[in-house]
Amino acid sequence: MQKVINDILTNYQIVHPQEKHTLLILHGWGQSSLNWQNTLDNLPPGITGIALDLPSFGGTQPLPNNPGVPEYSNFVKSFIDKQKLKNVTLLGHSFGGQIAVDFSLRFPKLISHLILVSPACIRKLHPGKKSQLAKAAKPLLKVLTPGLYDHIFKRIASENYLKSTPTQREILNKILYQDYSSKIKDISIPTSIIWGEKDTTIPYSGKLLAAKIPNSHLHVLYGADHSPHVTFFPKFIFLLNTIIENHVHQTI
Repeated sequence: MQKVINDILTNYQIVHPQEKHTLLILHGWGQSSLNWQNTLDNLPPGITGIALDLPSFGGTQPLPNNPGVPEYSNFVKSFIDKQKLKNVTLLGHSFGGQIAVDFSLRFPKLISHLILVSPACIRKLHPGKKSQLAKAAKPLLKVLTPGLYDHIFKRIASENYLKSTPTQREILNKILYQDYSSKIKDISIPTSIIWGEKDTTIPYSGKLLAAKIPNSHLHVLYGADHSPHVTFFPKFIFLLNTIIENHVHQTI
């Protein structure tokens, strides 16, 4: 479906509308709502599932003025307000998890439960060194021949950076420096953290998040990588539905 949010044509997937409880999904970098369609199709009864295409991804137009994480949070708030969503569980994966953390800190009354799947919210430990190196080296590399420039740049740039559009690269260069490690202790919403044991994209952060976020619980998926909703789906959906059902029962 599509809807105009703050003059931005916004694309999203929705299943089981009109239910009392809503799961709103924010996808990770380089993905879209389509990566979460299988999850939407397998949610438990009584849950409206919405997977949003974040601006500059999927079928949603870009945000203006080189946005960072807070601007994405503002966009999500506008979406929730326009859809008049209630009893919202907010799920964020990777970059979507970074947005979800910011959102939960700034608009805690709009969501009742936070689910973080491999969130990229602690940037001091893993600030995307390859992307930073590529950005710093780019002016220097331009004195080389085009063929040699392309060869060296592709070796030092991250996969996310190489696969991004020019607009996305500007966003990426900004969000890599937006760190929430000193703020997550202020999250007041019940939080479930899902982390893949074999996550090499953002490793080792699950325990740190669980230790710092009050009223949080860490769920480790052994054998899973950074995108368990794609590569480890049967065990991921079983865990996710268990988390959702337990939360819904607690709020009834």
